[in-house]
Amino acid sequence: MKTSDFTNLTTNQSELLNFENFKLGKEDGFTFFYTNYFPSLAKAGLRYLDNYLVVEELLNDAFLYTWKLKHLIECPRHLYCFTRLRLKWACLRYRQQQKLERRCCYHIQHQWENDAYLDLTQETNEELEALVYKAIPLLPPTRQNILKLYFNYGLSHKQIAARYCTSNQQIARQLQESILFLKSVINKKKQRSNTTAKVIKMTNLSQSVTNTEDLRKQVFELRYNNQYSFAQIATALGIDENTAREHYVTVHRTRQVANY
Repeated sequence: MKTSDFTNLTTNQSELLNFENFKLGKEDGFTFFYTNYFPSLAKAGLRYLDNYLVVEELLNDAFLYTWKLKHLIECPRHLYCFTRLRLKWACLRYRQQQKLERRCCYHIQHQWENDAYLDLTQETNEELEALVYKAIPLLPPTRQNILKLYFNYGLSHKQIAARYCTSNQQIARQLQESILFLKSVINKKKQRSNTTAKVIKMTNLSQSVTNTEDLRKQVFELRYNNQYSFAQIATALGIDENTAREHYVTVHRTRQVANY
């Protein structure tokens, strides 16, 4: 990290006092560093992603991770660097995942173009990408990795087969079966809601949401306390992921202002 990155991070008495509170697990210590470091770190995150809402979400998670490991943090500068590095990794993972989803989406759509019985006239590219995004985690970890190696990193069947000590034909078969599986899930769309009791429980929550304020509180509770993904929250409450992110950020900002 360049020296210029720390021009506004000179350690002073206020920082040292708040750092002691941070190490002791006091929320005012955490709030101090969150408030002072957030703008700079968000700007750094935008170097990797051009979506501020996503960067803000990932940065909130990075701060929470730093808070959990506060016993390992040695000084304010270490806190800043650790959170920034965590944010960088999260942004890169998100970008790679988006790239994988777009390639899978393109490949599936290309196959669909040859299926006369399928009608995609009412399915936009964005909707298709969202469905692929939700379906990929349903694949076994090995098949997710094979998809990533093939679509994301451009490895050939032979190169992937060498990594898994198997044949080219086996890799080709697993890729084809994975694509067919994703297609079947996307065609049915709502089959995921019957796979786990958690999703069923979350679906019932939509009946208890009566207004915008309740919706925001529900989104925040599911994300902050229960660690649900925004995709799961969107499915449960009948809203899109961007709306879920906006509600979470709104409540989080309100809480931070109230605690400052």
